Amino acid sequence: SSVPTLNSNLRDIRKSAGYRDGVPLKFDTNSRPDYVSISTFANAKRETLEALNAAGCAMIVTYAHHDILAQASASDRVRWTINTTLRELDDYLMLSQEFGTVSFDLLPFPDPRGFLIEKLSKGLVYKNGYCRPLNRITHFSQSSPWESFLQSAADVAVGALAYCGNVESNPQAV
Repeated sequence: SSVPTLNSNLRDIRKSAGYRDGVPLKFDTNSRPDYVSISTFANAKRETLEALNAAGCAMIVTYAHHDILAQASASDRVRWTINTTLRELDDYLMLSQEFGTVSFDLLPFPDPRGFLIEKLSKGLVYKNGYCRPLNRITHFSQSSPWESFLQSAADVAVGALAYCGNVESNPQAV
């Protein structure tokens, strides 16, 4: 498996950038520790993206036009995004005859454990009561960049995508 190699590479990237234990490498420049220079920080993020690519990592991304979810509560927007992404992942895994796991960043729900249990036991639950099992996803968990180098790398990848996705406000992202 490429996961142990990826984890080792991510550990090495952190070490070469001078990151201390317990300090996550994240995309947001505001998360950069004072003892890591801006250029070292940028290189560490670039090397993280290269390590993810070399390991064959892929992302399934959900974008929604603001008007589609404008009337939904913040919680409903997050649920819609998660459910849409999980459906796409499950479909992809089915087509590729693979199985997968999902590790969420910290979930913004009052009962994140109940949310994870629902996904594992029922899958996608629709307003009409229909449940669509997520048969190809075998594990759901919640983690954070403080607890996992892989979660930290995911933060860098998602942050880079969001940065490039906001091209109008970030002309240098092109």
